[in-house]
Amino acid sequence: MTNIPSTKPKSSANQDKEDTRDEADESSVFFPDLPDKKINLLKACRKRPSTIIHAAFQQILDEMRLAVETADSSKPSGLLIMGDSDSGKSTILSHFRKILAEEARQQYSQTTTLDDDDEEPLDEIAVKPAFLFSIPSGLTINGLLERALSENGILVKERMTLNQLENLFYKKLRQMNTRVILVDEFHDIGALGARDQHLVLKVLKEMTNTLSIPIIAAGTRASRVVAEMDEQAWTRFHPVQLEPFKVGAPFRDFLATYEQSMSVRFAHPMPLNDRKFLGCIHGRTNGLVGQVTRFLGMAYEEVVRKEAEGITQDLLEKICFTPLTTVMSNQSKAEDLGSF
Repeated sequence: MTNIPSTKPKSSANQDKEDTRDEADESSVFFPDLPDKKINLLKACRKRPSTIIHAAFQQILDEMRLAVETADSSKPSGLLIMGDSDSGKSTILSHFRKILAEEARQQYSQTTTLDDDDEEPLDEIAVKPAFLFSIPSGLTINGLLERALSENGILVKERMTLNQLENLFYKKLRQMNTRVILVDEFHDIGALGARDQHLVLKVLKEMTNTLSIPIIAAGTRASRVVAEMDEQAWTRFHPVQLEPFKVGAPFRDFLATYEQSMSVRFAHPMPLNDRKFLGCIHGRTNGLVGQVTRFLGMAYEEVVRKEAEGITQDLLEKICFTPLTTVMSNQSKAEDLGSF
């Protein structure tokens, strides 16, 4: 005889208990037949370190800092960070924005006396020392500026002309004490129409002049071609190349930092002094930061699933992973393996 579930309404207390039970059982839907401990470890493996700063990143961050601190009042000079997809360009911009935001919080708290009833100071004054936005493909200059404002919590509720949007930009960035404009996916300007390409470069150049703050942009190598469309705009950018890792000490140090940043610990750490082990990781990822973190994340999950004691070369070679190959990515070479 088939049991038919009751349709009798549940009390709110019973409903709350059932909701809690449903939440507790949710993992079993995605990880059938796995114990809770293993499920928690798998979840931890997918929580990759948000930002891993290594020597190559730090050098660029130092140049970004210098551009902000020494901005000329008439023609501020910025940076154009160029690199492969997954080389860490967006990570650098986001990290720099966080650095400036944290410094603004500290400075405000040190110079402002708050009563016990006061709210969080930075939320109240809406300080945004770094204004970050990305270039979306396929939009007009007006759409791009509206999107940039919305990405920073400023909604444009009515149709505006280009001049009105520019003036809104100037007003809001002054109110937020913005010190630098960060532009991601700069190469996508090339996907706009010819008219909008020149307008975007013209508007960005006018922003640096009007606000007396630098622009730091990031994109692929095509970004240089875009910037050179406007000779005056190009003079505002100092080009910086973000290269993929070669197999060597910096790559080994980056992997060590990644391992230390992970919340999951295995019985045996990665054999980072084994040249063949390093060459295996590099050969599978082309030395690109984003590819390395994805590949190692898969390796961590595989160790947990197999209940192994750590990541080995044999385990890495069995992972199904297709690396992203781009113009500047370089394969492992025997001379690189012997260079450290």
